[in-house]
Parts: sequence; structure tokens; C-alpha cells
Amino acid sequence: MNTSFTVILLGPPGSGKSTQADFLVREMEAIHVDIGLALRKTAEMNTPLGARVSDIMNRRKELVPDDIVEEVLSGALASVPPNRLVIIDGAPRCSTQIGIIDGILKTFERVVNLAVYVALSEEESVRRISRRWMCPQCNRPFIAGVDFQEGTAQCPSCHIPLSRRKDDTEEGVRKRFQVFASNTLPVVEHYRKAGTLLEVDGTKDPIALFGDIREHVVLH
Repeated sequence: MNTSFTVILLGPPGSGKSTQADFLVREMEAIHVDIGLALRKTAEMNTPLGARVSDIMNRRKELVPDDIVEEVLSGALASVPPNRLVIIDGAPRCSTQIGIIDGILKTFERVVNLAVYVALSEEESVRRISRRWMCPQCNRPFIAGVDFQEGTAQCPSCHIPLSRRKDDTEEGVRKRFQVFASNTLPVVEHYRKAGTLLEVDGTKDPIALFGDIREHVVLH
């Protein structure tokens, strides 16, 4: 495998992209560039940009403008060694971002080697997200009734209470899913036509799913 290998992770809310990214980080020493997480942290900042991003993401539940995504990704890649496997999660989310992402990667002598699409239905997305909690410190996701029981919502590593994202309501998830369908599915088709797409079943066991992804990363 080329050590400067770059993977794009695509999938609707609840598809398990973050879990797969975590596997790649642990098993293959990949660097995870999570655009969504970076934007959520920005939205929490008491700055004009933070207020702008918060309004877009939390109130209007829309995609942030391309210029903000470009700034976040460029900043994240600037500190990445050239010989590391990179996982980009959260971009490109629409067709207009494809060229932007390609341009940014080119400045770091990278290309999109593989785009992984974790497919999941809208109903399954809503079901999963309605049970999802996050550790506010390490950002690890947990599923109520699976990873913890009622009254024990605490991160086992950080030992602090779990929390929920502001847009993890049924209404919020359905809006985000529809945004994904209308904006990001054309991105999926772009990579399919380019011959760099790997589509996997998001309902599979996470470990089995990782095996499918890892095999393709290693083979390239």
C-alpha cells in the first residue's frame, strides 16, 4: 500500500463512518480528518465564525459553505506527514466540493485513492441516531441499550457524562438524511464513475465491515 494513501468516507447519519475511521486509526495508524467534528467545535466557539456555523448547522440544518470546508481541511492536512494514511470524513458533501478537495489534496501531493460509501436506509439512520450519545471529551459514540444502560451514561475512558448532539432528534436526522440524499449521493456517483468507489453495507457487523474496507485499502 502507498503510505500516502487517502480515503474518503461517505455515508448518511448513523452509518458508522466514525467507527470505521477509528478502526483504521488503530489498526493502520491512519490519521482521521473529521470535518464534521471540526465544524461542530467551531460552532461552539464564541466568535463570529462560530455563530455563523452554528446557525447553519444547528438552526437551519444545512451544509456549511465550501470556503469554510476548504479552510478546515487545509488546516488539518497541513500538520499531516506525507507518508501517513489519511481518512477524510465529512467532505466532499456536495458536487461543488469535489474539485476543492482535489485541489487541496494536490497541494499536499495526494489524490483520492479510494472513496468508501457506507450505505444505510433513512429509517435505520433515524433508529440509530435516536439512541446515540457522545463523549464530549473524546467524541467516542455510544448506543443506548447497547453500550450502556439507563442511568449509566458515562464514558468508560474519560469518566464523564455522555451528551447528545443538538441535531440528533428525529426531525434533525431526517433533514440531514435528505440533505445527504440530494447533495452527497451525486458525489458517490462521481467516485463510482471514476472507478474509485467501494460501496459497503452499513447494516453489517462493524468488525466484518471493517474487514471489507481494510482489504481494499491494503490491496491498493
